[in-house]
Amino acid sequence: MANVLHAIAVRDAQGLHLVARVARRPSGIYYLIPRDAKAFQIDSDENWDPHVSYHADGSHHIKSFGQLALTRMQRQALNSTFSGAEPLFAQSFQPGDLHNLPLLSDASAFVDVFEIPVDRLRSSDHYTLALDLLAPGAGRLGGPWLEAVLEHSFQDASPWIHATLWRGLESFAAP
Repeated sequence: MANVLHAIAVRDAQGLHLVARVARRPSGIYYLIPRDAKAFQIDSDENWDPHVSYHADGSHHIKSFGQLALTRMQRQALNSTFSGAEPLFAQSFQPGDLHNLPLLSDASAFVDVFEIPVDRLRSSDHYTLALDLLAPGAGRLGGPWLEAVLEHSFQDASPWIHATLWRGLESFAAP
């Protein structure tokens, strides 16, 4: 399997704001959060590398600064026996947060870009970007969210990497 890079970005009048990169490599699938310290207005160093890893053997973890952020989990291996769906990661945000994301000036490094038009986002709502790994033809995983706004599958290899932009949370819903 070759190295393949996908992007998830929000499009507004300024251009594409990079939410995440999703890398498929022989060693696994990786969700890479942009680490532009200036854009996020944080004091950072080169060791800050927030990412989610789903390795070929099925081990899954979240790291930052080289340290596990949550307990390592064992899931299905990324091989011909992969079936159904497995969660990769879910990242929540408010639309007002997006202007701090770095602008993607050149998308040529990406095989595919999931573009989220900013006009599909209501400023008062809470959103979650959830990524699942799907066997071809399998349905995405659900969750505590109210409405799927947009969906996109990166189908360059199996398992597919499926992104769902969800609006709202059931626990935050008005009575």
